[in-house]
Amino acid sequence: MVYDTFYNNIYFIANYQTEVDKALDEANTGKGQKYISPDTHIYLLENDKLKKIYSSNRKLIYRLLPEENGNLTFTESESIPAWDPEYFSYSFNSKENKKTPTINIDKITNVTQFAFFISSDEIVFLATQEDTDNKEHTHRGIYLYNAKSKNIELLFETDEEYINNFVVLNE
Repeated sequence: MVYDTFYNNIYFIANYQTEVDKALDEANTGKGQKYISPDTHIYLLENDKLKKIYSSNRKLIYRLLPEENGNLTFTESESIPAWDPEYFSYSFNSKENKKTPTINIDKITNVTQFAFFISSDEIVFLATQEDTDNKEHTHRGIYLYNAKSKNIELLFETDEEYINNFVVLNE
């Protein structure tokens, strides 16, 4: 679920979680075969009802990033993370029912599921990144990425705690 800070919408991702969980369990125990996901759906909460706005073609959908222009960026993969799949990011225009490739968030750094546009050019996300000065240390924190300059800035990290998610809200 994600809250759209630009247009005050709420979006949800839904699929057959029992199938995903079973494949993940098999992968973790070494019994699995290549896993192909069921269809995954994106819903918009509209007038207290869920409206299906997109269905994948047997792909999992990770992270939803509402955009300033009203589109919705999302990431798809053919399999669960345990199988080390390739990830593809798209910008979805629900008015035209059209998806187009967009910035591949997973090529920036090790980005988790939690990422948000805060302007048309800036994405804030939870990620890990190696410390260039100390290879034994990994930065785990909240980052800002500027799509124009390609600059990544660590905004916040803790010394010992592990940040597992965050949200972006309106001011």
